[in-house]
Amino acid sequence: MDVPKSTAWYRANPERAKANCDMWRQHNPQKVRVFMDRSNARRRQKWRTDAAWRESRLVSSKKLNKLRGPVWWASKKRKVLERLGGAHCVRCGATDLRILEVNHIGGGGRLEPRSGLELYAEIRRGVRSSQGLNVLCRPCNSIDYIERRFPDLAGRIQVVWCPALPAVETRAVPALPGKK
Repeated sequence: MDVPKSTAWYRANPERAKANCDMWRQHNPQKVRVFMDRSNARRRQKWRTDAAWRESRLVSSKKLNKLRGPVWWASKKRKVLERLGGAHCVRCGATDLRILEVNHIGGGGRLEPRSGLELYAEIRRGVRSSQGLNVLCRPCNSIDYIERRFPDLAGRIQVVWCPALPAVETRAVPALPGKK
């Protein structure tokens, strides 16, 4: 098979090729934006109309999540939360990563045309500004929503974390005679 000269050059000079592409993107941001808008529009349209493709994407992302594991996701989440001011709830101070989330100040999270994972990735890469976002734990995020939805309840609901309970001593109970 005969490889075109440009393809052969790109394969032989990957660093220079990447530098050329990066320079072209810097000098042509409008063309890049138009290309990405078209590409994303095609992907969104396919997501809406092609159930088999959508299911294959969901299955592959679930497999990827299992491969990466919770430690990998926790490190990515921690980086995002640090960009937003720290890995702690700004209302109650909770620090457990499992319950911390990105909150849209003043609501509007449903209006963003991206999934939660895409939002986290854009914040981590610095593409999305942290303006209008903060870190809340799941209970405080729910309270934030309730206070916006029902203004008369503002300030009347709060989260109070109990100190850790002491460990309970357990002991083995002997089996009853004749029972296995």
